[in-house]
Parts: sequence; C-alpha cells; structure tokens
Amino acid sequence: MFISPQPIKFLFGPQWRGIEGASVEVDEVFGGTSGRFDVAQVIARVFPARRAFVEDLMEMFDQPASAYKFGLYPKDKLIVQTDRLVQFQTAPHSEGLGTMRRLRANDDPIDGVAILEGQTPNLLTLRVRLPRELHALTSSIIHQFEQEHK
Repeated sequence: MFISPQPIKFLFGPQWRGIEGASVEVDEVFGGTSGRFDVAQVIARVFPARRAFVEDLMEMFDQPASAYKFGLYPKDKLIVQTDRLVQFQTAPHSEGLGTMRRLRANDDPIDGVAILEGQTPNLLTLRVRLPRELHALTSSIIHQFEQEHK
C-alpha cells in the first residue's frame, strides 16, 4: 500500500522509476513463497538471530554466499526493539532498508520499521518519508504501526 501526494505512475511497468517524493509504504512479504528471497535480504541485514533462515535458503536453492550481504547498510541507523522488530532510518542520498523496495533516495531520510511475523517468517515493513513540515508525525505513525503488529 502506498500513500503519496503525487500520482504513482507505472508502478510495475518498464517505465517504473520508484517513488521519489513524500510517501508512506506498507509492504508485506511472505517468507514461505516467492517472497522468501526478499525476506532473506532483510534478515541478513538486520536480524542476526534469524541468520539460519538465510543459510538454509542458500543451501536449499544452491545460492552462493555472495547472494546476501550480512550486516547493516553503511548509513542506516537502527533501533533494535526485539529479535523480530527493528526501527530504522536510511540517510538522505543513501541506499538502505528505506530504499530496498520502491522508494528512491532523495534529500530526505526514510524512517521505518521492519517486523518479522510467524515461524516462516513473513516480513512486514513500514517506510515513511514525509514532507519536512510534517516530519514530526513520523514517530507517531511508526509507533501506531508497531502497536497494531505486536
């Protein structure tokens, strides 16, 4: 789900460039199906206690060790809440958890939360990049999202 003051065009077509401006994105990826590789990418970056999921996936699908980068993106900041919930901020003009899916880096940071759910696990992610005059709302949005998914 996306919320943006700008029209979102060509979401999955060949002209897709990503969302460049203000946006709120909620993304659910299922770890037991075709989304397992996306879930593994996030686990490798920020959920070290779940590393076995990534290693099992690499073995099961005969993937090289280079298929996954373990450890944080260099400019991401994390607040680890639990072994299944982390808040993050991707710095302006940087690649990170904030830009892993559909938001493109720009002059503003991207704040969010990543939550692992269930045994499989599935991944639920919220990414928030608000206009500067609304930036104070970001922490309330993230807090509400976390409360609804505890």
